[in-house]
Amino acid sequence: MGIWNKTQGISHEHTLEFIYLLLNFNVMHYINKYLGVLLLFAAGIVACEENDREPKISNESVPPALITELEGTEVVLDAVAATDVWDTIRWEAADYGATLATNYTLELSNDNFETAAPIVSTGLTEVAVTNEELNNAGNLLGMEAEVPVPVSFRIIADPGAGLVPDTSEVQNFTLTTYPANLSFPTLWVPGAHNGWAHNDDDVIKSLDSDGIFEGYLWLESEFKITDEAGWGGTNYGDGGAVGTLSTDGGAGNLMVAETGYYRLIATPSLLTYSVTKTEWGVIGSATPNGWDGPDIDMEYDQATGLWTVTADLVEGEIKFRANDDWAINYGDEGGNGTLELDNPNNIVIDQAGNYTIILNLNDTPIYRYSLQLNE
Repeated sequence: MGIWNKTQGISHEHTLEFIYLLLNFNVMHYINKYLGVLLLFAAGIVACEENDREPKISNESVPPALITELEGTEVVLDAVAATDVWDTIRWEAADYGATLATNYTLELSNDNFETAAPIVSTGLTEVAVTNEELNNAGNLLGMEAEVPVPVSFRIIADPGAGLVPDTSEVQNFTLTTYPANLSFPTLWVPGAHNGWAHNDDDVIKSLDSDGIFEGYLWLESEFKITDEAGWGGTNYGDGGAVGTLSTDGGAGNLMVAETGYYRLIATPSLLTYSVTKTEWGVIGSATPNGWDGPDIDMEYDQATGLWTVTADLVEGEIKFRANDDWAINYGDEGGNGTLELDNPNNIVIDQAGNYTIILNLNDTPIYRYSLQLNE
């Protein structure tokens, strides 16, 4: 290696070493200076790519649009074809700017959607609706069977994700329903009250198809419950313990202590049942005794199966309840003449006068009432 000499200067070898050190210093300096910037830039690119993969939900959604045309049509349903397809309803999907698991519910109304009944729900953009499904919706609205009724139809799109559901435009048509005798799962109640016959009037039904059957019947001493309109199916008798059922062929008959009008509830899957004798009345601010009672007692007509009373009412509200107690009571959600159990909505009386009040618990599981203002 060369030696430093003031006169000779730097040797060739030292010169090369110096240049090498200088270059290394500059490169590391710039790397250190800009490395943080480069890393932040790279992170930004990755973040943008991640954001691009997330769904971007638009602030302005597009509601579903009906493709099937129902406007102005006349629909007459037939009980014989209950399980046949009435129509396949199609619509364009609601648009939220992203792919969401949207649920669509078809709704029916006979009062411009002050109240509505669901027909069917789906996650698709088309669904085949049976006569029975449409008929059940009409019955839930309290529509009189075998009478043409103007109705409206729409689709509700619920995208979830905390977003407000969207509603399609409404289409209007005329609908004639049939009596809902067999529109719900049914059990028959033969017994001493009907000569041990399997009558369609003496049945209990499951409103929600959940295996819980309910209905109101005039019972006398003994009865049984069957899952067919005859003795060829499963027959339910006394299970031994109070409130229990048995499918054993030798099981005894079910019993009531006294003749009367009973609420019968049965859950065959659990082999349980209950019977509650009922006497019906009207209570409320529109009655002479107000909400404190006593109730206005109603009278039962065994020939018609109706509870009736004529009474003076003032402006206010009423409800129907059994046995002067709140354990079994009915209100009316939507004011459509159809009753709902334990419903908080009272029945409004908007004009004082003398009324004939009728309670109809015959058409299980759709219970109805009527208020006739007498002149």
